[in-house]
Amino acid sequence: MSRRRGRDPEPTLFPFLSVLAAVMGTLILIIAGQSQLAIASPKQRVEVERFDPSRKSPIYAECRRNVMVIYPDDPTRSAPRYVARSDLHEPASDWSILLRRLRFDPNHYLLLLVRPDGVGTFNDARTTVSGTGIDLGYEPLFGRGKVRFRNRSKP
Repeated sequence: MSRRRGRDPEPTLFPFLSVLAAVMGTLILIIAGQSQLAIASPKQRVEVERFDPSRKSPIYAECRRNVMVIYPDDPTRSAPRYVARSDLHEPASDWSILLRRLRFDPNHYLLLLVRPDGVGTFNDARTTVSGTGIDLGYEPLFGRGKVRFRNRSKP
């Protein structure tokens, strides 16, 4: 006495879904780990574009606790200059010389890179720039690493 089956067995997707869920969980774990590593040790990279006379290029200055670091026009090639926070108002300092140059330079603007401990230096620098007509921008920098400049590649 044999039984007759009424229908063929239907395929189930349960094994496929369990594998898919395991792969998604692993990828989430990898992404979370990478983001934690990135937050723990940020790399200070600034991408620099080549000089284009049809638009303004930035002159970078980094605001640290007690010093202003002035990077040259091409920060990938030359060494920076250091100005003590107390010397920002001195007329003979590198900072004042830079500001006098930028007043009459329509191809550049000043971009301040602000460290968390350099907010006081940033405020002093902004005070010296106010009223001069110099275009000013700023970006925060997190972490303590050395700022590395690299040329931005064209798409």
